[in-house]
Amino acid sequence: MVKKTLQQTEGQAEPKKAGSRRAITGTVVSSKMNKTIVVQVMRMVKHAIYGKYMRHYSKMYVHDENNQSKAGDVVRIKQTRPLSKLKSWTLVEVVRQAERGLDENVA
Repeated sequence: MVKKTLQQTEGQAEPKKAGSRRAITGTVVSSKMNKTIVVQVMRMVKHAIYGKYMRHYSKMYVHDENNQSKAGDVVRIKQTRPLSKLKSWTLVEVVRQAERGLDENVA
């Protein structure tokens, strides 16, 4: 009996795991909240009639556990379960850090 069940389980494929989440790249607009950043994502959309490509922007609230990104950084984010009313994205990595000057107001 035991051998039969082992043979049955060997022939079956393992159950599918949750699919890979959607990952996109964007620019950090704000990092003033604790463990949360706002990322602006640009996508090109073709106009239905004229065929011209237009830029559409979306702002996404992203969970940043270590507060590692600052405004102007280019980051990669992935979709996750809803963490709050607005947050359903998580920071994966900082692709490129923004240049940070000492003081931009000094002439």
